[in-house]
This record gives sequence, C-alpha cells and structure tokens, in this order.
Amino acid sequence: MAFSIMTQPDAEDIKRLSTHPVAFQQIRGWVKEHLPEVEFVPASSNAAAAEAVARGDADAAAAPARAAEIFGLETMAQGVADIKGAATRFVLVGRPGKPTARTGQDRTSVIFTLPNEPGSLVGALQDFAHRGVDLSRIESRPTREAFGEYRFYVDLIGHIEDQPVAEALRALWLRAQNVLFLGSWPAATPAGRPPRDLAAADEWVARARRGQ
Repeated sequence: MAFSIMTQPDAEDIKRLSTHPVAFQQIRGWVKEHLPEVEFVPASSNAAAAEAVARGDADAAAAPARAAEIFGLETMAQGVADIKGAATRFVLVGRPGKPTARTGQDRTSVIFTLPNEPGSLVGALQDFAHRGVDLSRIESRPTREAFGEYRFYVDLIGHIEDQPVAEALRALWLRAQNVLFLGSWPAATPAGRPPRDLAAADEWVARARRGQ
C-alpha cells in the first residue's frame, strides 16, 4: 500500500501523526528522518487517521492518497514507506465453502502442526518438493500448547484442483497432527512456478498398465 503524509491545508506545526499501528511500522524510518519530534497517535485504520486530521484530533496522517481527497486534506509527502513496493495483505474470512474456480494463476493456503520430532518439517516440505509444488510463503508461530510445538502457515503456488497440489496436501494430512485448508484463489500477481500438468505422466502409467 502506498502511503502519503497528509495534513489540514496550511498546517504549520506537526506534533501528532496518526495512522494504523501496522502502517506506522512501515514508515518509521521516514518519520524518524523527517518528523523526529512527532507523537504517534494510533488509529483503528488509515482512513480513520485521515478523518482524525479533518476533525482536528491529529495534525497529520499516513494514509493512501485517496484519503486526502475524501477528507479535504493536503498532501505534504508521497511514497513514504521505508521499503518501496511493500504491500499490505488483506484476508477475507468467511464460512467454509467451495474454493473459487481454478484459473492457472492461483494460490492455496494451509495451516498445519507437526509432531515434535526430528525431521518432521523437512519431511513435510519434501512432500511439496517431490511433487514440484512451489511455496511462496512459510511462517511459524508457537502453539503455546506444548513446548517446541509450532503452527506453520504456508502459501502454495497452485490450486487444490491441481493434481500435484492435491497430492501434496494429501501427503501432508497423513503426516501432520492437523491441517486447516484456508482456500484457493486467483493470485493478484504471478509469482513462482505453477505445478506441472501430470496428464502426460498419468497417460504413461496407464499405457504401462495396458502393456503398451
């Protein structure tokens, strides 16, 4: 998400800067360099921060440029994120349902826990690697239920309707203590290598079974 610093028109002294706490972490370097004495005022959202400036409850806000137009503010700086091209990820959470249709440029997400024993994570990752399923993200968090036990969050390149992805998830289910399928959906931007089409391999096996 691109951030701009916006103020009331003709603002002179900026003492309080408001934005969402997550957004503030993305602009801390810029703020330290350009507004070193400013007080951070957390907001429930970046839009709420811009609204706070319009009400006079803050002197400046870090928010998307569109917020300045909506609330009649003046943009004093643009592109203030410390890491250019950084993006904020939003997740829509709903009741379990059928995944969206496969497009050929998809992502699949799962959460799983593994037995706390040597090689369990390596084995799980090999389930994906052996089938040519690329991972675009893997993170871990302690479960807080047992020492040394972690919950893994993984994004895969591909759709659960892709045979390699389905086979890898089946293998993971057999190996893991539990697996939570979060869904498959079209990717916003292409990345990684899509899983291979196994139709040719299946046909080869079928011919071998027929003695051909």
